[in-house]
Amino acid sequence: MTGLPNRRWFDRHLEAALELAEAEGRQIAVARLDLDSFKSVNDIFGQITGDRVLVEVAQRINALRRPSTMVARLGNDNFALILVEMTTEAAMQACGDVLTAAMRPSFDTKLGIVHLSASAGFAASRPGDTADTLFWARR
Repeated sequence: MTGLPNRRWFDRHLEAALELAEAEGRQIAVARLDLDSFKSVNDIFGQITGDRVLVEVAQRINALRRPSTMVARLGNDNFALILVEMTTEAAMQACGDVLTAAMRPSFDTKLGIVHLSASAGFAASRPGDTADTLFWARR
């Protein structure tokens, strides 16, 4: 629906990116984005409008990502980015830029304006991390 790769694709590419970064002595970063209370969008505006909002969020994220950044929709209202070939600080900035742009402006639909917020998580890899430990890191 969104045109973004799914969770299975993300898991494979995260593992490959982490292995390559480790072999080259570099870091990668992972950012997760969860749309807050998205169920209420479907409840109030309907699933068709909710789907359109998800598609627009995906388009906004995809439009802002750097060519080396990989983006996926993990499911429902969850998205993730794999940020490579940049410093941790640059990856954090890129994550913030994507989050801000994905949520603003609001979403103008036929049934009214949808205002969204999102929660995000960010982690930079450390030596010895696995894809799982990096994805679920609370750093």
